[in-house]
Amino acid sequence: MHFLSYLFFLLVVNCVRLVPFALLYAFSDGLYFLLFKLIGYRKKVVYANLQTAFPNHSATEIEGIAKRFYHHLCDIALESTKGFTMSKKQLLERFRINDPDSISERYFKANQNIIGLTAHYGNWEWGAQTAAMLVPFAAHVLYKPLSNKRIDAYFRKKRANWGCHFASIQETAKLFAEPTLKPAMYLLAADQSPSNIEKAIWAKLLGQDTACLHGPEHYGIKYKLPLVYCHVRKVKRGYYLIDVWDLGINYEELQAGEITQKYMSIVEKVVQEKPDYWLWSHRRWKHKRNFLS
Repeated sequence: MHFLSYLFFLLVVNCVRLVPFALLYAFSDGLYFLLFKLIGYRKKVVYANLQTAFPNHSATEIEGIAKRFYHHLCDIALESTKGFTMSKKQLLERFRINDPDSISERYFKANQNIIGLTAHYGNWEWGAQTAAMLVPFAAHVLYKPLSNKRIDAYFRKKRANWGCHFASIQETAKLFAEPTLKPAMYLLAADQSPSNIEKAIWAKLLGQDTACLHGPEHYGIKYKLPLVYCHVRKVKRGYYLIDVWDLGINYEELQAGEITQKYMSIVEKVVQEKPDYWLWSHRRWKHKRNFLS
């Protein structure tokens, strides 16, 4: 079954490769009708998340965000697939970095490893694919491997074509401990629900007590690494700009949970300003905090 899925995946990739972007978005509109109108892909999860995050929104407002989210989800599904066969020039025309304060350059010149935090927002797949082209660092991307090993190997190879190193989240401790030949940026999209709730750090996100992945705070403190947030801003359909923000962590005055809360506060701000582009189909609040434990 996995082999057949891999063959189908290759067929889709090579078909999308031949399609110009204008036509690609016509297909995306058709995919939206299929997923939202006919299949109702994860609709209950999306609407439950939106109602939790925006309790004061009317049903009409929730419906509007949901529809725009599904349109965006279909766009990035096809954009990401096309990204595997795009040239470096094509990618960089559509996915650029905006760092007027030269935050990344400053840390690089100081020979300082950093943690780059992001979210499942905008087109995070193009972000992973282009990271090594956009910053001077050795780019290391932590990700969760796919169950289909053939497709996972394809993903790793294609994403690494432009210099990114991809490592499984199971290898996180090993990756951070390894010496680097030049300053490294460790990229973490850590805004999803943790699988190991025992290690979770709790923070407030969109008014909810939220179980968060411990990695950014744990490895930031352990190695005293600066943390920056990489916001993937959608400029228009098919075009994105990365804004880089320094979290300004002071390890001498750091409180427990502070890094995680700063991170979640940025995610909250981004989502509140433009909620259409966050991954609402993920069960973000499936864990509940036990205040008695």
